[in-house]
This record gives sequence, C-alpha cells and structure tokens, in this order.
Amino acid sequence: GLQDAQALADETLSGKQTQLTALQGELDALRGQADADRQALTEANRGLTSEVAVRKLAEEELKAHRDRLEQLVEERTRDLEEARDSALQASKTKSAFIANISHEIRTPLTPIIGFAEAMLAGDQSPRQKRESLETIIRNGKHLLSLISEILDLSKIEANRLDVEAVSVDPFQVVRDVESLVGMLAHEKGLDFHVGYEFPIPCRVISDPTRLKQILMNLA
Repeated sequence: GLQDAQALADETLSGKQTQLTALQGELDALRGQADADRQALTEANRGLTSEVAVRKLAEEELKAHRDRLEQLVEERTRDLEEARDSALQASKTKSAFIANISHEIRTPLTPIIGFAEAMLAGDQSPRQKRESLETIIRNGKHLLSLISEILDLSKIEANRLDVEAVSVDPFQVVRDVESLVGMLAHEKGLDFHVGYEFPIPCRVISDPTRLKQILMNLA
C-alpha cells in the first residue's frame, strides 16, 4: 500500500511539473508577443512622429509660399498704382503744357499776320517795312522755338524743359514782347506802353524764349 501511494504521488507530481512546464512555455510566448507588440508600437510611434514632422514642414513651406505670393501681389499692385498715377500725372502735365503752348503759339502769330498785312497794304515807308520784316522774323523764330518744344514730347513726359543760359539783350526781349502784346492790345482797343526803371544791364545771362514767355504772361 505504501508503494502504491508513493507511485501515485510521483505520478501526480510529474503531472504538475508537466503542467508547470507548459504554463512556463505559454508565459514565455506571451512575453515574446508583448515584446514584439511593444517593438511594433515603438516603430509605429516613430513613424507617426516622422509623419507629423514632415506634415509640419510642408505646412511651414506652404505658409512661406503663400506669404511670398501675397507679398508679390502687394508689390505688383503698388507698382501698378504707381504706374497709373505716373500716367495720370503725365497726361495732366501734357494737357497743361499743350493748353499753355497753344496760347503762346497764337500770341506770335498775331503780329506776324498783322505786320505782313500792313506790308501788303503798301502804305509803309522803307524803314517801316524793314521794322515789320524784322518783327516778323523775330516772332517767326520765337514761334519756331515753341513748336520745337511741342515736337520734343520727351520733355513733356518727363515734366522737364531744358533752360538755356546765354547772353541776352533785355531791351530787345522787351521790344519783341512789345511787338507781340502791343498788336493784341491794339486789336482789342487797349493802350499798351512799356516803361523802364533804370539802371538796366545791357546784357544778361538768361533763356530768351523763357524770358519772353514770362514777360508775355505778366503782360
């Protein structure tokens, strides 16, 4: 009976050891699976972190590109506005120039026509005819200089007119203006006289065309 009990105990112990061994194997397998899952999770987290970084970089690049486009639009808009304002200013300048020069063209034409008609009338003395011819020539040259300014459109666009600095006889300039304005005043039934306040230099450094324009505008 004792031997049978011993054999039964050994058999039971052997079974328990077998079960324990099986459980240990299952536990090792579970640990291995847990390690594999943990490694996979780590890789997944690393990949997710990399994807987030790439997406963030792409968003930053997209924002920088959008900001650059907005800056370019603002610059182009500003350039277009400046070009428009410049064109408008050039147009106004040209219109003002043409309006002013048109008046100044008519001014020398009047004495040219007037003195030419007086010469055709045939009641002038040789001296008067010579003075009429000189007046016509001076006013013709003045008219030519004005027309040259009109033809030089670059001066109009640049809002700039070149000014000469040459030796000028102020008395001759006044006489030229007197012949121009005096004829216009006579046609309108007005008196026109020139008065001098001495001393006046015999020669001055100026632009004769501009000086005539100034005096005619003042007259």
